[in-house]
Amino acid sequence: MPPLRYARRQWGTILYVIVGLLMTPLVIFQVLEGNWAVASVILATVGLTLLLFGSLLVTVDAEQVRLSFGVGVIQRRIPLSQVLDSKPVQNRMWWGYGIRLTPHGWMWNIAGLQAVELTLASGRHFRIGTGEPEALNNAIASAKAG
Repeated sequence: MPPLRYARRQWGTILYVIVGLLMTPLVIFQVLEGNWAVASVILATVGLTLLLFGSLLVTVDAEQVRLSFGVGVIQRRIPLSQVLDSKPVQNRMWWGYGIRLTPHGWMWNIAGLQAVELTLASGRHFRIGTGEPEALNNAIASAKAG
């Protein structure tokens, strides 16, 4: 595996807060009512959701940009040979978080509005949410330059 030029894990703080605020009272209510099975299912669902979507890891090496949510079950690899251009951009708040289709193509985002937009050889665009748009963009440009 080629050495990494960039690696950053961004945490879905909003996801943790929303899940905590919504699910904690529900679990407590179920426990107080004696519904242990329901409380267990809720906790298992919350745990699985946070494992699968709790963070977004973006790495760049000499060959590819790799994105993976959570523990890495959900991931995407974009060969640098397919990236024609990249630039920092600002997402719209109403586009939300997660894996989304936006007016500018697919977007993977877990926090904030900043992103790097890749222009792919296919003519499509792909946005990567990041708290460090300049650093990610520079890493992609550097990796492409060799």
